[in-house]
Amino acid sequence: MFARSTFIIAFAGVFALTRSAFSQTNQPSPLAGLAYDEPFFPGARHDAAIPTPDAVLGFRLGDKPATHAQIEAAIRAISSASRRCKLIEYAKTHEGRALYYVAISSEANIARLDAIRADAQKLADPRQNPAAQVDKLIDSMPAVAWMAYCIHGDEMSGSDAALALIYHLSAGTDDEVTRMLDGLVVLVDPLMNPDGRDRCIGAISQARTAQPDVDNQSLIHTGIWPSGRMNHYLFDLNRDWLFGTQPESRGRILAAGGWNPHYFVESHEMGSLDTFLFMPPREPINPNIPQTTKAWAEKFATGQAAAFNARGWRYYTGEWNEEWYPGYSGSWAALRCAIDNLYEQANIQSDAVRRPEGTLESYREAVHKQLVSSWSNLSTLLENRAAILRDFVAARRRAVAADAPFAKRVFAFPPSANASRRRALIDLLTLQGIELRVLKSDTRVVGTDALGQSFTGRNLPAGTLLVANRQPEAHLLSAMLEFDPRMSDEFLKDERRELLRFGRSRLYDITGWSIPLLFDAPAIEVQLDAIERASDAYAAAALPPPLVQPDSTVGFVIDGADDHSVHAGARLMERGVRVRAALKPFRFDDRDFARGSVVAVLKDNPAAGGVELKKIIAEVAGTAQVSAVGIGSGLGRGDLPDLGGENFPLLEQPRIAVIGRDPISPYSYGETWYQIDHVIGIRAAYLDSHQIDAADLRRYNVIVLPEGASDLAKPRVAQLKSWVEAGGTLIAIGRTAQAFAADGGVGATRQLGDVITKLDEHRQMIVREWEARMTRVDAAAVWSHSPPSEVVYPWSIGEPGEAVSDDEMKRRDAWRALFMPQGAILAGRCDDRSYVTFGSDEMLPVLYDGAAVLIPLGGAQAAVRLGVFVPSVPSASQPATTTTTTNETAKGPGWTLAPPGYSLVLRMSGLLWPEAADRVAHTAYATREPIGNGQIVLFASSPTFRAGARGTTRLLSNVLIYGPGLGASHPIRP
Repeated sequence: MFARSTFIIAFAGVFALTRSAFSQTNQPSPLAGLAYDEPFFPGARHDAAIPTPDAVLGFRLGDKPATHAQIEAAIRAISSASRRCKLIEYAKTHEGRALYYVAISSEANIARLDAIRADAQKLADPRQNPAAQVDKLIDSMPAVAWMAYCIHGDEMSGSDAALALIYHLSAGTDDEVTRMLDGLVVLVDPLMNPDGRDRCIGAISQARTAQPDVDNQSLIHTGIWPSGRMNHYLFDLNRDWLFGTQPESRGRILAAGGWNPHYFVESHEMGSLDTFLFMPPREPINPNIPQTTKAWAEKFATGQAAAFNARGWRYYTGEWNEEWYPGYSGSWAALRCAIDNLYEQANIQSDAVRRPEGTLESYREAVHKQLVSSWSNLSTLLENRAAILRDFVAARRRAVAADAPFAKRVFAFPPSANASRRRALIDLLTLQGIELRVLKSDTRVVGTDALGQSFTGRNLPAGTLLVANRQPEAHLLSAMLEFDPRMSDEFLKDERRELLRFGRSRLYDITGWSIPLLFDAPAIEVQLDAIERASDAYAAAALPPPLVQPDSTVGFVIDGADDHSVHAGARLMERGVRVRAALKPFRFDDRDFARGSVVAVLKDNPAAGGVELKKIIAEVAGTAQVSAVGIGSGLGRGDLPDLGGENFPLLEQPRIAVIGRDPISPYSYGETWYQIDHVIGIRAAYLDSHQIDAADLRRYNVIVLPEGASDLAKPRVAQLKSWVEAGGTLIAIGRTAQAFAADGGVGATRQLGDVITKLDEHRQMIVREWEARMTRVDAAAVWSHSPPSEVVYPWSIGEPGEAVSDDEMKRRDAWRALFMPQGAILAGRCDDRSYVTFGSDEMLPVLYDGAAVLIPLGGAQAAVRLGVFVPSVPSASQPATTTTTTNETAKGPGWTLAPPGYSLVLRMSGLLWPEAADRVAHTAYATREPIGNGQIVLFASSPTFRAGARGTTRLLSNVLIYGPGLGASHPIRP
């Protein structure tokens, strides 16, 4: 992966290379406008004892991007020399680079910095402090600003602006600086993504020319795959505030969250020919963001606009910037009742860029705009300190008030056999500062489930995890856990107009993200009074013991209900242990185990020897945090599977290759890489897509083609088909699946548009799957000696409704395709006989982006289909979430059918237009098809989305680890 980056990682001083190192005989010709010499703080006075950034960097600040090592050296030097500063390291990246923030305030405030932080925590939790004490703090304590820069590594000007800000606040001797430091504690996070930034700077160094390059289409400005935007594993850190999967995010959430800032800046860049954007945003805005936060955005915008007007700089607010998704830096802060601001400066990675009006905008001018914005915002914060603190406290008080809108709302998570996923949920909630409780005894409750259906008298067992919405982080908690937030009618009208008029969405990111749904953590929303009396504060449970009943004579079982059983199985095979997987639930030694359980049989592993095998199993189970349960008998009770039968096939060790580089999506590639390398923790090969034709694919029995490889795959279908037929497991994700779900592809799955006029087989498969699950037998008719007088066919066999011409079918499908989602959570129904769905219940929430609309035909199997059948219950909200079609009412092709007495429920969360719902109902989210001795598995959307979709990530893990043994055929090996 990092063949190009061996240079990048160790180049600390390489970018100090200037054009003097190039040929001295070809000096650049004069270029008007290239130099930008405006002083950052004209006329300002500074303490000469504090080293300037220029002195530490060895070049004028802003002339070019500083590397992480240079920024680190500068903030260390300034902090060591100034008594106004304190440097705090809060995390390390995957590549080992340190992350810092610099706390800057007056000397008196720095001397009592811990006390100010404690006071800020008191303001953030009004429950624990009398109102008079809180009001006194408002009058006396400084406001806290968190100023964060360069979370996208290739959006670089903010970090250099941060150095200028740190220096001016640390060394400035003017009255303006003194007043600011008396009234504020400024926490500057100068570089949030050092791995990505240094990767970007390395690419710039490699593309450096002797002559200035001001064409924004040149390599020096566009970069190379995967770009510097993401971190080491290619995660967009500005989407990770919700999921907290990366070390940079986890450290930052704890650091910033511990300060409870009142103002929060996130600095970015956008298209290089754009101008400058700042808050406020336009609709849709997440309904959980406090009104006070929205109101202050206008005030800060006024000050920032005035600062830009004074310099003649162009800018705008709103337009493309909305605030629906709660996982951005600023949105996260706003949901904690801070005022958030977003800077988006035109991206200039080096030298300057020629703008459409013919002028040049230099990198140093970009730095200056970020700096002016920062200073303007801090000045507005200082001027309005007391009012802002009062509004902050008022919002937090409303969150814990007895009459708050969600005062009695509680999210309940019943106990689960998937202990590792439950631990992950608890870890995320506690990371975000959310308070948890545990139900003391069985309790009957009323509430609403994840499908929006109300219930009364449901029993919650003791041990249920309770998350009361009435707590200080109520806004953030609600945004994370609520099932189905709604956009305004006005925005929906605007969005639909945009889709129809221009074929594009006004939405910037996914529209559904509910953590309980993406985790597939069964949850309900209930109303509970006096929750403290019914529950205890959560206390962390002990990890499971690695071995249970270690003196087993037959083998050991790791329960497949737990996600980490897959990790354990993979690691056992990597260490040479032969293991089996259970295709059905079973019971050994009076203990129940789920399908997908991993079984290590002593007799299968004679070379290891009993003692050594148990040692390996104990080590692996301990690392995976699961229990390996010893069994003394392989006999299943009654008709339950026995160990020696067909339901315990021997697994084949996976030898995985993941294809990367252009044109693969870096995000999809990174998610897969992270899951295999960091989460499961096994070795794999990561291949360059441009070298795939020369690669010896026989080394691998699993190949993953992430999102974006459709054009790469099409000319190689025949090659990959032969590899599959020889016993390989091919996995294709999202749009890449389109290359195989086509005529001339691999297998019988097709895109909806290719078979829109031939859907009868698809309809029959839906019928057969349902009838197989719900079948009943009339024994008298079976044993009758006479043929039946009438055969009753399933509900939809026969005419599906009005006859529609092929051309009309295509026109209708083209219309519905206009409204496809870009990230909604849909209800998937799982095939409980497919190994792909090990660890899943009958219903699985899936995040679907419309990249592929898959129709499995012939021998292809739908491991997960979109839409679940539920008993019909009339409801005012039901029309928006269900489609019911019987034989009498079916129109068109009839794929929205549902059996009599049932409704098809599809949308769980996020925006799904009715036309799109009609189009994707009953299509497949995941398909599996045997091809020769191998198999192909297609995913319609990314199963590993941002490492936060834990329910569907289990599907991919199953295929990666179990696919070679359960879905492909291999010769017997010695």
